[in-house]
Amino acid sequence: MVTLGEYLPNTKAPASRLLDLFFSFFRISTKHLEQASTKMPTSTEFFGVTAYNLGPLTTTFSAPSACATGNDHHVIVNGSKPDEVWGYPTCGYKDRGSCLPSGKSYDSLASVTTPLNRAWDFYYSPGIACPSGWTTAGTMIKEGESSVSVSGVFSSRLQASSTGAIELEPADWWAEIMNVSETIAYCCPSDYVANPAGYCFSTVGPRTDFNYSSMCHRPIPVDLITVTSLDGVSLTQPLISLDILTTPGSTFEDDRLFTHSFYSTELVVATWVPAVPLIHQQSDVDEAEEGDDEDDDDEDAGGNAASTKTPGNGVVSVLGLALGILAGMGMLL
Repeated sequence: MVTLGEYLPNTKAPASRLLDLFFSFFRISTKHLEQASTKMPTSTEFFGVTAYNLGPLTTTFSAPSACATGNDHHVIVNGSKPDEVWGYPTCGYKDRGSCLPSGKSYDSLASVTTPLNRAWDFYYSPGIACPSGWTTAGTMIKEGESSVSVSGVFSSRLQASSTGAIELEPADWWAEIMNVSETIAYCCPSDYVANPAGYCFSTVGPRTDFNYSSMCHRPIPVDLITVTSLDGVSLTQPLISLDILTTPGSTFEDDRLFTHSFYSTELVVATWVPAVPLIHQQSDVDEAEEGDDEDDDDEDAGGNAASTKTPGNGVVSVLGLALGILAGMGMLL
């Protein structure tokens, strides 16, 4: 469940590769962000992983036009299943910058490469609006302390069923840090494929088009801990927790997979972005709708009142997210 720098999830790759792409749902961090939040705390921790609130996202974020054509964040994926990631073609971190809401804050976390016994993820709260050109890939509503309603990508699991110890699934982890009645939604670009770990992928071509001959390997120095009980309750299936050591692993590139006949034909190049996780209460959606109604009334009265919102954007995003949630729950006719 941990990553070094900006590792990506090894969704269903063979077990022999787990040492290189080990449980890569979260990212290592040595910093704390200081964004204020009225809905959730600045940071929330569970099972050794800290989630950082990058601030509210209540209006539609529009990235610069260059972000739509910039596809240099490459990964090597299974050509028939783009959300199955095998690794990076090169080593090194590339900033997201203005292409992501609060991109500088995200980059400050993702670029840290020194383990300090802390893994991290991020979210936006209150968050009700997917970025422009993005769509809701899945939602999860925490209906009670031990009950959730899921749709879309949250209905999938990263791991096949197993009788042995497994890592904590992303949906289960989010459910633990969320409050009752809160909703989380993953946003991805409309033409990308999402996976449960919170990443979005789009294939861009065969490996031969990019002259990639190796992949980056960043083994993570960890001790594996099998957890058989949690909060005093025995687990029917043990969970795996990772104790991250303070000495970082050696980063190197090699061609071990590309030289294998099977992998050389199955692996292709994809571009990826992190999903934008939005966490909100229904009251956040209601307040946004009321604010848009007031803006409309002001415009009808002569348009003299000032507004900090872009006309129309808030309404479309809020209603789109609300309808997406209802559709996922099977509540739309």
